[in-house]
Amino acid sequence: MEDNETENTEIEELEHDSETKNKNSKANLLDRIILISLWLVLLAFIAPYFLNNSALKFQLTQKITQSLGTKLSIRGKVKVKILPHFAIIAKDVLVEDYKPKDSEKTYDLYAESVEFRLPIFNSSKDSSIKKLIFKDAILASYQGDKKLMQRDDNLTKIIANLAKNSAAEKESLKSGISAKLFSISDISAFSSANLPQIVIEDSEMIFYDKLARKREIKSINAEAKISPQNIDSEGSFVSQNILSDFKLSAVFNSKSGKKDSEFHIISPALELHIEGNFLSKNQGFLRSDFVGNIDAEIMELKSFYQSYINNDGVIATKLKYNAKPIKISAEINSAEQQISISNLKISSDLVDGNGKIDLSLVDDANSADILLELDMLDLDNIWSNEVVAANNNSALKEVKKNLEDVQQENAEQNSSDESQSKDSKINIEMSRKIKNLDLAAEIKVKKIKYLAAEVRDTDLYFTTSRQGDITIMPAIFNIPGAGVLRLSGVLDNSTVTSKFIGEFDVKGSSLKEVFRWLKIESQNLKLDALGQYSAHSNILLLPNSTSLNGLYLNLEGSEFSGEMKFDNDGKSINSSGRLHVNSFNIDDHFLISGQNTYFSPGLLIKKLFWLNDVSSSNSFDLSFDKLIYKKEEFGEQSFKLKLGRGYFEISDLKLQSPKTDLRADFAVDISDQNLRFRLKMDAEKFHYETPESEKNNENKINAFDQFFAMPSLEGFNGEIDLNIAEAQIDNVEINNAKLFGRIKDGNIENANFSGGFYGGKFSYQGVLGLKVTKIINGNLSFINADIKPFLSDLFDINNVSGVGNFAANITAIASNKNEFSKQLKSEIKFSVNLPSVEGYGLSDLIKKMFARENYKQELSNPEKILFNQEAKTIFKQATGAVQINNGKEGKVRISVAGPAVNAILSGNFGAEDKSVDFLFNAIFLTGSKEKQIPINIASNLKGKTADIKQSTNIDQARKYLGLEPLIKAQQSSTEKSTLITAP
Repeated sequence: MEDNETENTEIEELEHDSETKNKNSKANLLDRIILISLWLVLLAFIAPYFLNNSALKFQLTQKITQSLGTKLSIRGKVKVKILPHFAIIAKDVLVEDYKPKDSEKTYDLYAESVEFRLPIFNSSKDSSIKKLIFKDAILASYQGDKKLMQRDDNLTKIIANLAKNSAAEKESLKSGISAKLFSISDISAFSSANLPQIVIEDSEMIFYDKLARKREIKSINAEAKISPQNIDSEGSFVSQNILSDFKLSAVFNSKSGKKDSEFHIISPALELHIEGNFLSKNQGFLRSDFVGNIDAEIMELKSFYQSYINNDGVIATKLKYNAKPIKISAEINSAEQQISISNLKISSDLVDGNGKIDLSLVDDANSADILLELDMLDLDNIWSNEVVAANNNSALKEVKKNLEDVQQENAEQNSSDESQSKDSKINIEMSRKIKNLDLAAEIKVKKIKYLAAEVRDTDLYFTTSRQGDITIMPAIFNIPGAGVLRLSGVLDNSTVTSKFIGEFDVKGSSLKEVFRWLKIESQNLKLDALGQYSAHSNILLLPNSTSLNGLYLNLEGSEFSGEMKFDNDGKSINSSGRLHVNSFNIDDHFLISGQNTYFSPGLLIKKLFWLNDVSSSNSFDLSFDKLIYKKEEFGEQSFKLKLGRGYFEISDLKLQSPKTDLRADFAVDISDQNLRFRLKMDAEKFHYETPESEKNNENKINAFDQFFAMPSLEGFNGEIDLNIAEAQIDNVEINNAKLFGRIKDGNIENANFSGGFYGGKFSYQGVLGLKVTKIINGNLSFINADIKPFLSDLFDINNVSGVGNFAANITAIASNKNEFSKQLKSEIKFSVNLPSVEGYGLSDLIKKMFARENYKQELSNPEKILFNQEAKTIFKQATGAVQINNGKEGKVRISVAGPAVNAILSGNFGAEDKSVDFLFNAIFLTGSKEKQIPINIASNLKGKTADIKQSTNIDQARKYLGLEPLIKAQQSSTEKSTLITAP
């Protein structure tokens, strides 16, 4: 039994030793496997650094270049990565000037890194790529010739830097094992239909249109899994600082009863949702059969347009910011490449309506029919009326060339087509051709809100051609004032810069309502006179230019014809043109004289502030067959007009009529701190007549009144130069009138004025202040003047005649005529030859008293002789002086000498109210030769010059005649002055 136990023990020991040996053997094997694995992993990490990949780089470049049909270059290194993914990584990959077939665009692509991830085992005959990863990539597209574009973007800078470094980094081509490890033929055989997965990280896209306007989409991060049956993609991008998230899931050959395909964009500017089913195989999104619906909400229109459509150009600039969302919904049905968008509904406070869109993509003959019926379109809240400056870009040099081409086409057309107007420079025939229609659209709007008015029942019908031409045929707008505007033509996109060639016509019953609608205002324009009108013109629109040729406007029988052009240089709009008018009545359309704001008191600078709001420079040549002003007809008139920001100029003004023959230039400039004013006129004849309405006014305005009614030239510097051979101002004739002076801050410091009027020669030298407060400070002379009309016009005294000579100094500072009279200071010395007083019989009384016996019967009433209205007293001479101080207490003393009589007129004269308080003492001798007796007649003259009352004492004469003295009260209460009378 012990033996058995011993035997069992030995067996157990043998078994234990065997197990121990087996365990040790397995442990050693595992250690070896782990060690080998560690070495393999280490080799996988470090081996790529010892491989020469130049041959792999060469083959990769060559194969992808052949696949794309354009040159691809790898400017950086090509690396092979084994862990954690089996991949080839190419650095600084660049594709330049790639142009797909039948495309007008070219593309550049740069990627800092492109990673081709490969499966370890690949049994597919398609591409061996598992995943394609682009990091820090930039894709740029160019609609025009990029060599002509001034580009400022990251891609341009990168390409320039790579070009500098390419020569220093040339790499020799060597064979290497890496080129044999990877099948480059498989890698380059990919297409969009068989790429399993594409990843884009931190990339961007740049778009340049034909005018080199740039649009950028940045921070693109996206993943896409693409197969013939499914496409799944999601990611985000930033455009115009707006972050958009998107998601796409497409299932083709769908058999599901539920919507299994969807596309969403979510951003602060837009929410877009498209859901439905693709019922056919994958032929591209637009060509695959699809049934579904679309729902969208545009949160803010301007942000939406700039972010998703175009961030530059006129539309992007003119759209207004507003917080009114626009909701859009529609049903989509696509079958056999026919797409129908039906039940289209647009709902918003900005636009409201419905419509439908039909698209055909059969045989590449793409076409579309669009019908929109809008109940309301609020352009006031959508569209800004501010002027937009065009971009200043080298591509715009094509504009002039395009215009020259159009004019050349017109010349050829005119020579072959007699029906084409000889004066037209625009080929209208082009606008009447419809070429290869791709799109036809009809838009009807019941109500358009524009410029705070409503434009109703607008119809717009247009088509497009495959060449990009848009034919408008026509657009019809009902505008305020019972007007209808029609516009037709072609938008030609065949050149670098688009152009519109067409024609328009408009007519209505009230141009006044159109002016109010367009907010065209003028204080001097008679809006009520703007009635029936009609107009038509050929039109050429370029990105920076608008031309109107064959322009015709009929306004209440006045016909305007000519041409106009508007250019935008990027800073302002410049317009020019030539207009000819058959007949135009200024009085019918503009306020004149004192009614005109520019001829009324006030600062001229304030009246002209609107010039600084003029955003354009305008230059026009105007001519008239007949111009009517104040019922005077001027034939064959012309002038040049310039108007711009801060300046206004009329030059070469020519006015000719039987009463007027003048040439004038006028300019005013307030564009900077140095305000400038210039007026020059040379006239053989000049005529001005106060309107009848002003003549009959008790406060009628004469030339002196108009001086104070002149606007203030305060702040202006410049020159006034007037030369008039013959002037007729109402009933005053002026000959050889000259006024010259240099203006400094509204004052003419050395004014020289001279002229012949009232039969004499007048001259003034001194200061003329033409500010709000007028200044006259100088010396004047008046030689050989006919004092009768002079006294009549100034003082309403009509019965005193003679030829006078005056010399005076004068000082007055005043803002109006009444104040002038109060402030007037002057010393006037004068002499009058052969002064006479009508209606005063002093000469007859003296004569008859010398022959007392012969006139005894008449001398029984000497007052009747003295105050005989048919009588006239003529003196030899009168000399005197007038001193006026502050318009009051003017001292007058006049010595009068005549046959057998001497007299003195003395007293006070009130310049302020034209009042007098004079004493007239006349002394004459009577009796016989042997005995002469002095007789004194004294008259007191008092009152305003238009209504002077007198009291006369002739008691000495009555006593000499043996008559009883009269009671002084009787004379003063019953007799009116005949010594000095008013009309």
